Amino acid sequence: MNNSSVKRKLIFILPSLESGGAETVILTLLAHLDRALYSAELLVLDGKGPLKEIVPSHIVVHDLATPRLRHAIFKIIKIIRSQRPELIISSICHVNLALLALRPLFFRRNKVIVRESNTPSKRLATLPFPALFKIGYKLFYPKADKVLCLSKQMADEIIRDYHVMTEKTEVLWNTVNVKKIRRLAEPPIRVPGNGVRFVAAGRLVEQKGFDRLIEMFALTSIDARLTILGDGPQHTKLHDMIISLGVEKKVNLAGFIKNPWAYYAGADTFLLSSRWEGMPNAALEALACGTPVIATPEAGAIDEVAQMTKPESVTLAETGGPFIRAMETVQPDPISTPRNTLLPSRFFPESVLKQFSKILESIF
Repeated sequence: MNNSSVKRKLIFILPSLESGGAETVILTLLAHLDRALYSAELLVLDGKGPLKEIVPSHIVVHDLATPRLRHAIFKIIKIIRSQRPELIISSICHVNLALLALRPLFFRRNKVIVRESNTPSKRLATLPFPALFKIGYKLFYPKADKVLCLSKQMADEIIRDYHVMTEKTEVLWNTVNVKKIRRLAEPPIRVPGNGVRFVAAGRLVEQKGFDRLIEMFALTSIDARLTILGDGPQHTKLHDMIISLGVEKKVNLAGFIKNPWAYYAGADTFLLSSRWEGMPNAALEALACGTPVIATPEAGAIDEVAQMTKPESVTLAETGGPFIRAMETVQPDPISTPRNTLLPSRFFPESVLKQFSKILESIF
């Protein structure tokens, strides 16, 4: 930096402030940036959503009130041109592609970091026109100044399949605010009664695999209860499935909960049934609460997390019999205070922010 008194201006871009791992991570990075070095602003396509409450008060928010990207493009261009940030940071694939595609026309003077929030090979297959998106990744991702990946597995895929240079990729682990989570997890909330208590959490969408989780849970032979935290378009489908399987007394769709961590801490095990993920934030938060995790192997980089933790912290089990048997080995363990954290220290804010600061320094 030529003048230490001049702050670097950054703009972070999000599609919304709905609850989600990518949104939570970006807001955590915003909250912990060194304010002596960086002046950061947030540009959000649609500022509605429960995460609005956790946007740091000192952050300027540009709410476009335009949920669809195609209607927001010219507003994005106008704000970036007027605010003149030195660096733009985006975290959702379609926004990433739009920024990189428009860069030669409008953003040549701005450096651009894109953060990949899901494993591309899994995520792109679920989008309309997956072949077109794949071409877009190959054409535009190599033009980013940095591509942030949530795991080594994801970085390897970005380099191999989308021709991004190795030196342009960085593995930046999700940051988990362990102190805040553990404070809010006390006292733990546990469903009354005997037996094992399971919890799962996330948007009620195809990706999270709650349909297959409910089917597997219905086949267990143990005395257990399952609480699913979250809301989304599959609520009616999942509710009807619970009724048809006759498990309405054992499975509860609890909806969006402002403080899910007390439920994580009160459960015996967190269940992760995702069909694909990048880095499953909810599972990391469960580990921060001291609650072990049973996960499907395809749930993103959960296998890399398993390699960093004690063997009993994360159990990987294929869908079907192995997952059912893993649930049936869990024993009830009622507690009055959260168990010791199981989360590896590399996910703590201090570690992630130190790494993110190094990435920013290398960009500038």
